[in-house]
Formats: sequence, C-alpha cells, structure tokens
Amino acid sequence: MMRNIPSFALALSVVLLGACGNSDRSATAAQSSVESSPNSADLVDFSAPMGLENLQAKQVFEPQATILGNGTLTLTWRERGETGSNIYISVRDSSETFGPPVRVNDEPDTVESFTHDSMRAAIALTATDKIAIAWSDSRAQIRAAVSINGGVSFAPSIRLDQSGQAAYRGFPSISFDSSGDLHAIWIDSRFADDFAEEPADLFYAKVSNWKVQETNLTSEQEPSICGCCRTFISADNDALSMTFRNTTADGYRDPFVINGDLR
Repeated sequence: MMRNIPSFALALSVVLLGACGNSDRSATAAQSSVESSPNSADLVDFSAPMGLENLQAKQVFEPQATILGNGTLTLTWRERGETGSNIYISVRDSSETFGPPVRVNDEPDTVESFTHDSMRAAIALTATDKIAIAWSDSRAQIRAAVSINGGVSFAPSIRLDQSGQAAYRGFPSISFDSSGDLHAIWIDSRFADDFAEEPADLFYAKVSNWKVQETNLTSEQEPSICGCCRTFISADNDALSMTFRNTTADGYRDPFVINGDLR
C-alpha cells in the first residue's frame, strides 16, 4: 500500500508545483535550500537530470508521489490540455530517472479541469504492480483506469457511476482488497436539480472482473451529505472503512464513518 514518501520525492513535488507559475524562481529557491541544509547530502541533486524537465514549460498541478510494493517511485499529476485536462503518471527507473509520461485517461482532455487539492485524482495500489487511478470526468462521470504493470500502461477506463443522468459528481476515493477487486466511493448529486451540489449522496461501487456494482449508501438519509468534502475508503484486510462529511439533524456537518466486512 502507500508508504511514507522520502524527502527527495517531496522536493520534486515542490518543483512540479512551481511549473504552474514562476518555475525558475521555485527551482532556484529549492536549490538554495538544499545547498544550505546541513543534511543536503541526503536530498536530491537538482542539477542532475530527472527525466521530467519538460514539465516546467507546461501547466502542471496536483502532483502526487507513491511507492509501489517493490519500492519503485511513481509520480502522478494533472496537466492542462487544449480543451480540458489530463492525468499523467511517470515511473522512476533503476537509473533514478523518470520515464516518459503515460496518459491515464484514454480519451484526451476529459478530466475535470477544476483546480483544487481535494479534487486530485484518487490512487490505489496493491502489494504487486497493480495501480488504479480514479478521477472526476468533465462529462459528469466518475471514471477509473487500472494498470497491471506498475504504471507503464493502462487499460481503457471504466465508468464507476452507473447512472445515465448527467449530474454533479466528485471527490472519488478508491482502494483494493486482498483479491484485487477495486472499491470506490464518491459524492453524487444525481437527485439534485441542474447540477446543484446538494442534495448529495455517498455512492459506492465494487469493480470485479471489470464489472461494476453500484450502491447508494445514504439513500435513506435526509436532506443531504456534505457535497464538497473529500471522501476516503480503505479495503485493507478485507474490512471496508468509508469516511465522509455528513449533515446531522441539527444542521452540523461532521465526519462520519461507514464500516463493512468483505469476508
């Protein structure tokens, strides 16, 4: 599963975030920090090629670093396209250089372009080389793509929400169980009017053998869950744990947890 990210990965994230604005100044500041640090020998050498130098000329945002079960570092980010945005992943090889970026979304420029950390892509890993990435689609869909070779390539994406109705949907979270099935939750306002944020429900889907089973977890609740907060799901040890922000009867909005057993 996801593990702590070493300092060089965090430093790389700083460089990528700077690519959206004054990248030269951000990189210079980071370089200065490394040179003045008493532990600079433990940090990345920004003068060495990383394989992603071309990103400084692009509109890149929401970088995320993850480490596979075999210790391989991957970097995922969103990037502006001609008419929308795309999700890319790059895998760091044995030479400590990131390989060519691979686009995760199979249809270009179809990822939601809203820039906000809570709308970042969701990532799930297994102990092997299996990776899933889920996102909010610009066509009012929640989609996910899976790689079985550590991010080198991805199968065509699948739609997690099973409603044909266009609506506000967002904030997906995903997790693998021990059998390799994918579990997902997201906020869905398919019962609201005209793409309104609320009333919203927490929807859940299980993906097994590329088949999607969808369930509304809050169908009996009134009036709505919070429609604008990040969700979280874990299927570790085949025990489901799902967290979201709920609206209580007295009007307060607090974190709630739904637990389940997959065995």
